[in-house]
Amino acid sequence: MRARDVMSRPVMSVRPHQAVAAAAELLTGNGFEVAPVVTAEGAVLGIVTRADLASTHSADATVAGVMVPTPSTLGPDADLADVAVLLSEDGGRPVMIVDNGHLVGIVSTDDLGHPRTLTRALAGATPVLHHG
Repeated sequence: MRARDVMSRPVMSVRPHQAVAAAAELLTGNGFEVAPVVTAEGAVLGIVTRADLASTHSADATVAGVMVPTPSTLGPDADLADVAVLLSEDGGRPVMIVDNGHLVGIVSTDDLGHPRTLTRALAGATPVLHHG
């Protein structure tokens, strides 16, 4: 299976200049915990969670000030095992699916369905070695 087979789309996203309060309302109103932060052209800049948005108390704060920059990204043809490895390594933060520099989908642990799907995907993954 490939990322394109399980990714959620279209993706609700926010802009970096958007007010924190407006972004929080958008996420809450749509029942989402997380949203990618993108440019007007659809390039991924970061990711923001409802917790990130709730962490600021400044009335003029923007998404850019609270987002986590450079989220994990893969292409739509990425093997599901690679997606599963990134989900595991990033503590469950969603993986942004990018094609030609534009956000086309998002994969979260929910998109993999049953936990056995994740286990099977990880079983086929090549171990990632960290040197330090």
